[in-house]
Amino acid sequence: MPIVSQTEKNIGIGLRIVNGTNPFNSDYVSSDPIHINSCGYNLFDPSIKRVEISRPAGRLDYQLIYIQEGKGDFIIQGKKQVLSAGSLILYTPGTPQVYSFHNSERTISYFIHFTGEWIPELLKTISSDNHMVFSLENGLFFSDCILKIYRELQLHAYNYDLMCASTFVELITTISRSIKTYSVQLEQTDNAFAPALHIMNNQFHKDLSIEEYADLCGMSPYYFVHKFKE
Repeated sequence: MPIVSQTEKNIGIGLRIVNGTNPFNSDYVSSDPIHINSCGYNLFDPSIKRVEISRPAGRLDYQLIYIQEGKGDFIIQGKKQVLSAGSLILYTPGTPQVYSFHNSERTISYFIHFTGEWIPELLKTISSDNHMVFSLENGLFFSDCILKIYRELQLHAYNYDLMCASTFVELITTISRSIKTYSVQLEQTDNAFAPALHIMNNQFHKDLSIEEYADLCGMSPYYFVHKFKE
């Protein structure tokens, strides 16, 4: 299939690479194990008019969006959410896609549209429920993988489709590790507060000072307040 590239000048600097003759063909569902429909990035700055993406019926393929800088407004399960840098958004087939990026500050987002027989099982490594939004502590690997896939699709070298698939598996695996590590860190932080939380929930009549709570948790008062707010 020929490769089609397009620069989205209406929303700033954007790159999309698409398999097929119709860019952004949401009706293409592949029976291959993994197939990349398009990928690239969007750069929004204050000089660009704000553009809203509205796909009320969603698409037939999957999409991942990672906000590397700035923020955007997203309608997630019927509710408006402002998502900032470090946010990862997963759209499954048929899920409404309504979002726009803030142009009051520099915003960079990376995206990839994909389909294939292996996708549902791969995505279970990220989440087994209906979560759509995740936090990546350090998501620079996302842009690296997207640009690598982009270059493969652009150059169309020998076995480029296999390289795209392997890079996509690396992307999903790294995402799952990042999310899991972040969750474990949160769990460990919660456990550290267990002595204080026990008193707050079960002996709330006790009037303890910040210093006393911090001492129970083996922390300095400053660190206790800082981490408790998190």
